[in-house]
Amino acid sequence: MNNLPKVIAIVALLLAGGASIAWLSRPIEAPPSPPAADTLSSPEVTSTTSVNMVAYLSPDEYYLSRGKVILDSSGNTKLNTLLLPELPQTQTGQYRQHAGYVGPETCQECHQEYFDGFIETAHYHTSSRATRDTVKGSFAEGKNRLLTASPSLRFEMFEDDQQLFQRVVLRSSKDAADNSEQMQENVSEFPFSIVTGSGKVGQTYLYWQSDFLYQLHASYLTNLDAWVNSPGYYDGTADFARPVLPLCLECHTTKVDNLPDTLQYDRDSMILGVTCEKCHGPGAEHVAFHKANPDSNDAMGIINPANLTAERQMEVCQLCHGGMPEEILKPPFSFRPGDRLDDFYKQSDASVLAGIHSNSQLPRMRMSKCFTESESLTCIDCHNPHAHERGQMKLFSDRCLSCHQTPDCGEFQRKGASIADNCIDCHMPVKTMEDIVVRSGSQEFSPAMRDHYIRVLPAPQQDTSAAQN
Repeated sequence: MNNLPKVIAIVALLLAGGASIAWLSRPIEAPPSPPAADTLSSPEVTSTTSVNMVAYLSPDEYYLSRGKVILDSSGNTKLNTLLLPELPQTQTGQYRQHAGYVGPETCQECHQEYFDGFIETAHYHTSSRATRDTVKGSFAEGKNRLLTASPSLRFEMFEDDQQLFQRVVLRSSKDAADNSEQMQENVSEFPFSIVTGSGKVGQTYLYWQSDFLYQLHASYLTNLDAWVNSPGYYDGTADFARPVLPLCLECHTTKVDNLPDTLQYDRDSMILGVTCEKCHGPGAEHVAFHKANPDSNDAMGIINPANLTAERQMEVCQLCHGGMPEEILKPPFSFRPGDRLDDFYKQSDASVLAGIHSNSQLPRMRMSKCFTESESLTCIDCHNPHAHERGQMKLFSDRCLSCHQTPDCGEFQRKGASIADNCIDCHMPVKTMEDIVVRSGSQEFSPAMRDHYIRVLPAPQQDTSAAQN
């Protein structure tokens, strides 16, 4: 029974509340073949001598029952548990094709100036092919390891023949013939295929197994400059079974075609990064018209968000910055700029309370007086999507001063005109994302991000130890 639509819906609810590369894996103590799919409430687990257990999980089991596999009855982590994907049977059929996309390089031919600025932005780098240039984590000896809560389990990052890998090393004790104890290292390797995340806060990595995408266990956290367990992963385990849903890819890629109601993707159709056509719509019609009519000065067959109403314009950003949807009404990648977003996703305000992750920036901003007392304020009044402007406090403050006056600031009498250089740190402080916890060894970390709820605070609340401008 295909439970994928139900799984996607459940995951959305949970989150709202808070290269053809084969799977290159050297088996650990020759794990058994994946068991047949079991019930959701009781996924089958097979024990081995070298690991606490090996569990093969289907997508349904992973999202609905992972805790029952990886935690004991007291809620403690079962150290040395290895989670692997139960590879779904490859389906045949018609892929859901999102026609008309041409990719950013085609846009570059006529829009070089915009392209040159845009490729420096976090949107462009929100996903990319994994290379030594795009993976921020270190592969240098001594810095390429992630140690865990289990002294028997570690992760190593390495390169072999221009391919990057994440290696799981499990040390086990085995009795030799003379009854002395020997230590044996068992290794399994998984390729870095895709980078997700620009590196501003961190990066997480994906790997292809056939036409299915899964998440690697080790991620990179920028403010620590270190490898860490991926957010939500259990320290002391090795988890390579998390399938990547279309809903995730919708905001980490421009588009990808998939077989309906499956997690099977046409990898050749994937346009990595959140690029031009995410905001302007598919460009094939536009390109064809202007190649046939090179003297035309009217942009035909394309959406310019600046020409949309304020609400429709905001919904282009809201798709990925508006909080997790409460209900999915149409398949991911169906929305086009200019569409009414409520026809595709039923939105939830719960993410406003959940935290300050970039996914929730728009509902946070909607709470601000700057928004509620304006009839026209939109994201692009403050953000230039075609340029990398991070950290330019005076530039952003100048945009504040297009509506506000420096003497109106309560700190003006004490600090004088210099306050005009930095409105941001006082009224949009960097704060810790308390709902996102990264565990590494005996320590826990929460990354920081700038809050988009603009308001007057009693005192500057800047997380200087982990500031991400």
